[in-house]
Amino acid sequence: MDASAQAISAYGQAQKGATTDRGIEYQVFARTTASLLAAERRGKAGFNDLVGALHDNRRLWDALTVDLIDDGNQLSPKLRAQLLSLAGFVRQHAAKVLRHQSSVQPIVDINQAVMNGLRGIAPQPVAVPSTASAPGAEQR
Repeated sequence: MDASAQAISAYGQAQKGATTDRGIEYQVFARTTASLLAAERRGKAGFNDLVGALHDNRRLWDALTVDLIDDGNQLSPKLRAQLLSLAGFVRQHAAKVLRHQSSVQPIVDINQAVMNGLRGIAPQPVAVPSTASAPGAEQR
């Protein structure tokens, strides 16, 4: 098989993986997470982009929430409850980011943990800060 045929075959396999529900969910999380990181890296100049990325992230988590509360959802009740809890945290934390009270990094970490789960990568602990402002917490 020549290089062109190998590339076409590899591309076809990548596209095939992305057409599954999990593959599509992964791609949406990846794009949204990349937008969050890119906007935050720009600092004050990227605030409008950050607002847009946080809005997109909220829409993603809202859609996930609707799916999680559907009676036909095939995930275990425990996993559904955990993801719903994360959805609530992401919503609250986004409000802190918009008020310049926190970094977007905890949201990125959560999104990346979900992406790992969609890819079948063993879960790693994600440190989720409390919703109450802790003394000495990082401020933006």
